[in-house]
Amino acid sequence: MNIIRTLAGRSPELNGVVAWINSKPLFLKNLHGKAVLIDFWTYSCVNCINTIPHMKVLYKKYAKHGLVIIGVHTPEFTFEKNTDNVKAAVKRLGIDYPVAVDSDYEVWNAFGNSYWPRQYLI
Repeated sequence: MNIIRTLAGRSPELNGVVAWINSKPLFLKNLHGKAVLIDFWTYSCVNCINTIPHMKVLYKKYAKHGLVIIGVHTPEFTFEKNTDNVKAAVKRLGIDYPVAVDSDYEVWNAFGNSYWPRQYLI
């Protein structure tokens, strides 16, 4: 099973993010030459929650070697659009890597994404 979708060519930019957690705003154009893993998730999705420990291990092991992990929190339900709820979930789950809050589905749509969790390797 292919759980990571690799994007060929130019990746869409991270436009429309309503807030950043654990980071100042990031732009893919500034990360050229690095391996970037985009992780679409939402905090009330059990499958997403089950992938987070794996993302944390990858981040801890490979960030020092240039891997950039960006969690893109795109809500499934209206209550997940609340940035304070997302911040609390990030803290509760122990996520240290950058998280883009994509409450308006701007990044989701730019990537043509259709489900959670989903990872893109750039």
